[in-house]
Amino acid sequence: MPNLIIHLRHTDDGRIKATLASDHGSHEFHAEQAAFDSLLQKTTALTESFEGGKRPLADPVTLSDLGHLLKDTLLGTLWDHMQQEIGSADGTLLISSSAPALLNLPWELLPSPSSGFLVADGRWAIRRTTRETLATPNLCQVALPLRILFAACAPIDQKGLDYEREEEAMLRLAAKLGNKVHLSIAEAATFDELRNLISELKPHVVHLSGHGVVQDGIGYFTFEDERGCSDLRDARSMAEQLFANRGVRLVFVSGCQSAQAASAGVCQTLTAAGHVPVALGWGASVADGLATDFASVFYHELAAGRPVDASVATARRDLFGKAHSTVGDAVYFDATFILPQVFAADATDDFIDQSKPFEKVAQVGVRYELLGDGVVGLKEGFVGRRRLLQRLRPGLRDADFHVLLLTGMGGAGKSTLATRLANRCQQEGFHVVVLKASRKNADSFALRLAQEIGFACQRLGKTGDYEMLNDGKQPLTNRLRLAVEVLKESRILLVLDNLEDLMPLPPAAPRWASEELAGFFESLFGSLTGEGRCILTCRYVPEGFEATQPGRVHEPLPDFSEAEFIKCLTRDMRVVERMAAGEISREFLTLLHRKIGGTPRFIKQAADVLAAAEIEKLQQQLESAPDAEGDDALNALREKYLENIFIPELYQALIPEHRLALSRLALVELPLPIDGLAYIGGLNQAAANAAASAMLARGLLQQLGEDAHEALLYAVYPLQRSFLVHPDRLPSAAATEAHQAAAAFLESCIKTDRGTELRLHFMAELLACRQHAEAGGDHERLEWASVSMAWHLYRAEEFKTAAALLEPLADVTAGPYTLKILADALQSLSEWPRARGLYLQAMPRFEAIGDRAGEAATWHQLATIDVNEGNYAAAREKFGRALEISQAIGDNTVETGTLHQLASVELREGDYAAAREKFGRVLEMRQAINDRAGESATLHQLASIELREGDYEAAREKFGRSLEIKQATGDRAGQAATWHNLATIDVNVGDYAAARKKFGRSLEIEQAIGNRAGEAVSWHSLATIELNEGNYAAARQKFGRVLKMLQDMGDTAGEAATWHQLGTVELSEGDYAAAREKFSRSLGIKQAIGDRAGEAATLAQTATIDVKEGNYAAAREKLGHALEIVQSIGDRAGELSVWHNLATIDLNEVNYAAARDKFGRALEMRQAIGDRAGEATTLAQIGFVAWENGRRETGIRLQAIAYLLLKAIGKVEKQVPWKNVTVMASELNLDQAGFDDMMQDAMQQYQKDQGRGLIEMAYEGL
Repeated sequence: MPNLIIHLRHTDDGRIKATLASDHGSHEFHAEQAAFDSLLQKTTALTESFEGGKRPLADPVTLSDLGHLLKDTLLGTLWDHMQQEIGSADGTLLISSSAPALLNLPWELLPSPSSGFLVADGRWAIRRTTRETLATPNLCQVALPLRILFAACAPIDQKGLDYEREEEAMLRLAAKLGNKVHLSIAEAATFDELRNLISELKPHVVHLSGHGVVQDGIGYFTFEDERGCSDLRDARSMAEQLFANRGVRLVFVSGCQSAQAASAGVCQTLTAAGHVPVALGWGASVADGLATDFASVFYHELAAGRPVDASVATARRDLFGKAHSTVGDAVYFDATFILPQVFAADATDDFIDQSKPFEKVAQVGVRYELLGDGVVGLKEGFVGRRRLLQRLRPGLRDADFHVLLLTGMGGAGKSTLATRLANRCQQEGFHVVVLKASRKNADSFALRLAQEIGFACQRLGKTGDYEMLNDGKQPLTNRLRLAVEVLKESRILLVLDNLEDLMPLPPAAPRWASEELAGFFESLFGSLTGEGRCILTCRYVPEGFEATQPGRVHEPLPDFSEAEFIKCLTRDMRVVERMAAGEISREFLTLLHRKIGGTPRFIKQAADVLAAAEIEKLQQQLESAPDAEGDDALNALREKYLENIFIPELYQALIPEHRLALSRLALVELPLPIDGLAYIGGLNQAAANAAASAMLARGLLQQLGEDAHEALLYAVYPLQRSFLVHPDRLPSAAATEAHQAAAAFLESCIKTDRGTELRLHFMAELLACRQHAEAGGDHERLEWASVSMAWHLYRAEEFKTAAALLEPLADVTAGPYTLKILADALQSLSEWPRARGLYLQAMPRFEAIGDRAGEAATWHQLATIDVNEGNYAAAREKFGRALEISQAIGDNTVETGTLHQLASVELREGDYAAAREKFGRVLEMRQAINDRAGESATLHQLASIELREGDYEAAREKFGRSLEIKQATGDRAGQAATWHNLATIDVNVGDYAAARKKFGRSLEIEQAIGNRAGEAVSWHSLATIELNEGNYAAARQKFGRVLKMLQDMGDTAGEAATWHQLGTVELSEGDYAAAREKFSRSLGIKQAIGDRAGEAATLAQTATIDVKEGNYAAAREKLGHALEIVQSIGDRAGELSVWHNLATIDLNEVNYAAARDKFGRALEMRQAIGDRAGEATTLAQIGFVAWENGRRETGIRLQAIAYLLLKAIGKVEKQVPWKNVTVMASELNLDQAGFDDMMQDAMQQYQKDQGRGLIEMAYEGL
């Protein structure tokens, strides 16, 4: 290969030299220029007749004569040497010339030695080259599948080509060849896209469909730019930038003039430098249909392992077989068969090695069908929408708009367009979040919306935003408001499909189904800017959307025009055959379009009906139907025809077994794999395969999943469901069986982790399982699915939703897990009595099934309720039971958690020694199992004990160890929290510069991970430093910033705390009215949300204003109320603070006995819990009482003890008692020795009895 080579060149004497080279020697012939000119004139007339895009019909005798003239003129005596080889074997004829006029001659017209044309029977192939000889192939043979990259280029400023037909023919061909071909499609048809795809996909064949032109002797191919206009690229640039060193074996160029051998013709230039071994193209314009037919046969042969030349020869023979055409009495011959031309750089021919194992192919880019969450885009029938892509894609990418609304009736291609846009955006770096609305699940859509955007934040590393969006303790309205803020700051594309299901059915106004959704979309439509984008699909314009707003685009998807409608229908060969036979007229198709219109989904089903229906009957029905006016009427009429005419025709064509299986399958909205179709349809595997084929052939089933790595899924078209599940077709008993089968199948999928295969989130699988179990009366699976869903909702802190899911199941038959998880949710909602009752019901049921771990967990939760209610003794007893069981069964996780909780109880009670001992055991257990995160958390708790005791160095050391672990494990949120605590130590010791630096580190991390709540806390702490330093304006500015952040997030507890601090700023500046107003705001919020500790703290601050204004009775009343609260909730720190404040009022009223009693209580409690700073404050206060009442020796010693305590724990407040001590010493005329003796005596008194003796002396006689 090749068998025969003909070299052609112009000689210096004005003639043309033809040299024949073969295995039998070399021969020459010289042609005269005049004869060649005459030949060229005739062949040019033939090729010019192809330029109009019509079939080149010619008289067969004339074509034969032209072939003989070509032979006689340029080959002459060489033909005698060629005939014997041509007639005795198959082979390849190589035409070699550097002269375009010689190379572009129609060599395919050469005659056969017997009769007809040389290429007619497919035995001989013809190649062209600009080289003297073909080089030896330098690329090895490849394994299947044959990788084809297809790009259809049809710029809007060029004459249109039916590139969609060729694309769909190739898709059908790829499906027919199965795993022998892997077809990828460049959707945008741009030069840059093709270059990237060639690099990523490494295709064997690149097929370019479009316009090739020759301008000024240079060959160009016309790509599209991103807006759909012409982008001409010369063939040399294509060869160097697209194909050099890319391993492409063949380029197929289908278009006008694309294989003309002009000085730099496209195919000639592609092969001239050796960058492409073989290029196949058309010599002139050709009707699109024949180009498609040729490509279909060619790829079929090539994928079957046949050589390139043989594949081209077979495809050409197929064209030759369609060449005869009759017009009246005259017989014409279609010369299209001469147009496919092969150019070669080397001898590459057989590049498929079928003995090699199949290779795994790269997967890039666009999915045609399933975007996610059940959002389906059609694979076929997407005609005319490319222009929308070219208009919308750059706008989305470049932020010309942020919200895109696609509207249109069902089947109009909204989901398909959204899918294609989304996949393009994903390639450009957007994280795509997809949700499909469903009327059945409309109530949960708002929750899913917040969660899915949260999951996107998690993938982006924004853990703070993820936690807040999934924080079930926050109102959903606030989380959705935050979701919009997240979209503004994140490169997220939100795709919301089928939104009409979130609104009432027409004719009601398109209002959102809930206040949460209404608020979200109002915020989305009104404020989305920045990084995020949103695509919405809906049958009509929803409430609140105004296309006149900046950054908002509404794109209605109209029905296809009549031309597009017929173009789609004629892609179905069954329809084409009936049209050719005169059974379907153009007038009938015009009537069909006028009456019912055309959307991709409808056209597909209409084609299935037209393939076999009685056209006359359909025409009568259409003629009697009124014309539809408006989209709603058209859609209603279309659905009527689908349900009353088209679907019944198709349905009845199925065998009864398949009809019943289809009706059973129609109950399931989720796409299913073939084994799911079998199980739910009540079929065995072989019957299911046959049923799927029959349903697909009639357009009654969608097949999803075109990529080789994706399993095929099947789904019933939504518009067909009501017909298929009607009781006439699906009896009640069969429907119940189908629901039960669906629930069982989905349960199996969940337990075997098939979510990736189904392209579904596991919560969507669980929800569907639950719905089918409920519809089928399968209580056991209903409870299993509900418990599984509730557990995940509980983990996501969606406590109300989890409780609502399980409430209907909490009866005498409920299992222990149902009762426990419901109780867990209620406990988290502070509904402790109900939770306790459910735990007590669950306990014997765990015992009955021998689930000791369940028992331990239930005792643990009952103990937690006791803790919440302040009943620490009962909590300790129940935690003890849980600990005993967990130790007995070796459940280290529960044991560790219970010990941790016991330690926390003791920490609340102020028993720091006991808490430290248990946290120490927990630390050892977590270190033993290498639980680094748990180790860090326990170190954090131990450091908190040191912090409360005022041992800042020990606290700093443990926080430092915790920080090291968090840095090693990448726990950035934990790092921020620890930096915050370390900064708090600096605040306590008065090192505000160091504190600012550490708070800054914390703030930097919180902002990087998107933790708005943590960021607000850091700003709050920085503001507190300003307050402590007396920088009230700066403090007010920072607290104001915090307040705005918390209000945007809906953090009402944080808002209340910030109002409290703003009130403290006003109090410090002496503006008591402003302070009272802000404290009142804080108090109102705290009371509304049940923050009792916060309520007590704000009451105490408000009482401080009363004290400063001299209204002791009002202050005492507020402090009395605060005392009741802190005692009821077991807040010992809060209680001692209130006793201290009450004692201060007694002092102001000179009621020393009462003050002595209250200070004594506060001091005793502070010493018990190790609050050394508070102890110092109380001792200093009593010291003032003693000094003012003449007991100066006692007073100075109590002030000295206060100083020494604060100095020991590094508190900056030590400066106050130090100043008092020095002033008092001066008034007592103490010299240095006397001062030192006094300080030593004070410390000895404290060490002896913690200062009790001095306190007695201070109050003596008062």
